[in-house]
Amino acid sequence: MTARFKSVGIAAAICAVASLLIFANLGRSLLWEDEAQTALLARTTLRYGVPTGHDGANSLSQEEGRDIDAHGVFRYHPWAQFYIAAASFALFGESTVTARLPFAVLGVATVALTYLVARFVWRSDAAAAAAALLLTFSVPFLLLVRQCRYYSPLAFFLLLAVFAYFHMLQGRRGYIVLFVAAAVATMHTLHIYALAFLACASLHTLVLHRDRWKLVLIP
Repeated sequence: MTARFKSVGIAAAICAVASLLIFANLGRSLLWEDEAQTALLARTTLRYGVPTGHDGANSLSQEEGRDIDAHGVFRYHPWAQFYIAAASFALFGESTVTARLPFAVLGVATVALTYLVARFVWRSDAAAAAAALLLTFSVPFLLLVRQCRYYSPLAFFLLLAVFAYFHMLQGRRGYIVLFVAAAVATMHTLHIYALAFLACASLHTLVLHRDRWKLVLIP
């Protein structure tokens, strides 16, 4: 129990540092082009239930209309990011900060999940802390997860799928639901990464854990 409290304390301290770096001045700079599109599509999602390429006055297309279907529905990117931003707007109102807030939260959650995955793989608090700290002080990571864009959800859902996958390889069937849910969430965040992950997980299972292929490939 003491070791568990120690591990939780280390993870909490690293997440506190990550929070200071990620949430600091979250609304200082304006939303740049892609962020603004995400926020505006989130607004139409709240209004119509799905992201539409026109808000009633302005076109939200960046591809001269090719990213909008015949019914006016946006089709260029998967929709998870729009629903995430829309949920924030519904709860807290519209602003630069609330547009970025849920993505920043997922950024901190990704740091916490990095600690959990590293600890599970290496069975070491030191290794877990090193992995989480390296991510926390990665400038590209900090810049990306502060944005109202798919970057932090993609990192979080992919890592969650990896976390569930490792537990499934240990024969823990309870993680099948989490594995499927994380893979589906990744698919709705950015298709190609979900396909790449599932391909890698399948290949890893067939090459190194063939006795457990049903546990992975069927889900």
